[in-house]
Amino acid sequence: MNLVERRELLDRLVLTKMTSQTITDRKTLDRELDRLRDKMVGEDKEEFVRGMVGVAVPVINPDKKMVAALVCHTATARKGLVELMEFLPKMRLASNQLSGLFVANQTT
Repeated sequence: MNLVERRELLDRLVLTKMTSQTITDRKTLDRELDRLRDKMVGEDKEEFVRGMVGVAVPVINPDKKMVAALVCHTATARKGLVELMEFLPKMRLASNQLSGLFVANQTT
């Protein structure tokens, strides 16, 4: 998704507060999306459900397009976000292995 598409999508969204961590300010959300894009990781810091955290990594196909994501969520009673981040190297390895399964559309 390019920045124009992202702006158009965000212009249509209603940023509803689900928990005390939910980002409802558009500028703050833009900054957070930029930060996560640069890190190539998604983070859920109890923004949607209180007591639930998660991390995600993209699966990028050979054409350099994101086609899927590997996600790990857990209750904060079991692990915190910092502990989940320890799984990122294995998640990235799995993502790289999966990427070859998503070949580009080919015309014959």
